[in-house]
This record gives sequence, C-alpha cells and structure tokens, in this order.
Amino acid sequence: VNSTNKNNANKSGSKGLKRKKTKFPKKGELFDEDFLMSIATIGALAIGFLPNKEPEFSEAVFVMLFYQVGELFEIIAEGNSKKAIESLMDIRPDIAYVEKDNKIIKVDPKTLRREKMLIYLLINYPRESFERIHNIVKLDYIKDEKNKKIISKLYEKLEENLNTENVLDWFTDEDLINYISEILAYDFEITDTNKAIEDVEKDYLKEVKIARRNEIIKELENREISSEEKVKLENELNNVIIDLARMK
Repeated sequence: VNSTNKNNANKSGSKGLKRKKTKFPKKGELFDEDFLMSIATIGALAIGFLPNKEPEFSEAVFVMLFYQVGELFEIIAEGNSKKAIESLMDIRPDIAYVEKDNKIIKVDPKTLRREKMLIYLLINYPRESFERIHNIVKLDYIKDEKNKKIISKLYEKLEENLNTENVLDWFTDEDLINYISEILAYDFEITDTNKAIEDVEKDYLKEVKIARRNEIIKELENREISSEEKVKLENELNNVIIDLARMK
C-alpha cells in the first residue's frame, strides 16, 4: 500500500465506515461486519451520554482503528491471492510438441487450437465452412499429424456429402474417435460462424503469404538469377508485403 493510500485511510476514519453504510443492506445482510462495527463505534460514543458515565472516545477510536487495519490485511490477502492465481495461469506451455512426418516438431499451442477449430467448424458447420476452408487450407499446412489425418478424412467425405451426422463412423481408430469427441465437446466460444470461418481463412492466408515472402527473399539471394527474373521477384515481393500490411 503506497503512502497516498495510507494517508487516505488515516483521513477517512469513521468517514469510511459511514460511507459504506450509505448502501442499503441486502436481504440477509443486515448483521454484516459493517453494521456490527458501526453499532460498536456508536455505542462507545453513546456511553458518555449516560448518567454518571464518562465518554469512551478511546474505545470508539480503537474500534475504528482495528477495523481499518483488518480491512488493510484483507486487501493485502486478496492481492496475494490474485498474484497466486495469475502465477498458476502462467503455468501453461509456450511450445507444444507434435508428430509430423514421423518427426517430433515444436508448434505454437495457438496453432494446435486453430487446427482443432478447423475440425470443429468442418463437422458442425460443413455447409458454411467446407468449401471456404478447403480452398485455402491445404493438408501440408497442418502441423499435427493427428489433426492432419482427421482433416484429410473430412475433406474426402465432405466432397461426397456434407452430412456429418455420423462423422465418428468415418473413423476406425479409437484414439482418433476419442480425440474428435473431445474437440466437439470443447467450447470454442463461437458467436458468429461466418466470422470464425473468416478468421481461420485470414490466419492461413497470412501464413501462406509469409511463407512465399521468405521464399522470394531466398531466391533473390541467388546471384545466378537473371536480371529479368530478379525484377519479377521484386515486384511479387512488393505485392506480398502490401498484402501482409493490409492483413494487420
């Protein structure tokens, strides 16, 4: 707690208690801690008005002081709890390892989630998604071998028929069936199907453009290309860079 907050807390005193009591108590909350502490403070002050009694101002001050200190510890505890939760949330993989072409490769978890989203869209919204996704997302773009097998089968079957009612019957591997079931049970928080498909299209189209940009740069580093070919590649590179800038 910084010095400004401490000064504000010191200045507030009973004012802080009074400000809280301007709220009307909800049902069942009449005897909450604010109400009881207010009664204790007022009671300590009211003793002085009784016959042959001295004012207990020190008692009232201690009640308010202990209450404010208690609130301070509560705020600190809440802050520590939030930090603990945030630290736990950070215990997530920045890199995932998947199998592709019989090799273990590193993949961004976001990429895997996007591939699962593809499967989810193709199965749940085949009429809206199949043609659009199939035209952009080639099987070579899929990083995870398991996802690649599933999407390959979906492409094959959906070209024949867009009915996915018995989609699990298209697979015989029990692991794949369970994996697909998990994907279908996952909440991708899709509120707009068209927007979800559009986002997937943009992501993969951007990756294609980036891959092509890198290819052109490597080709331009080749000193053996002709000047005519060099000009052609440079023009293409400019167009790719412009397209990428528009995608941001």
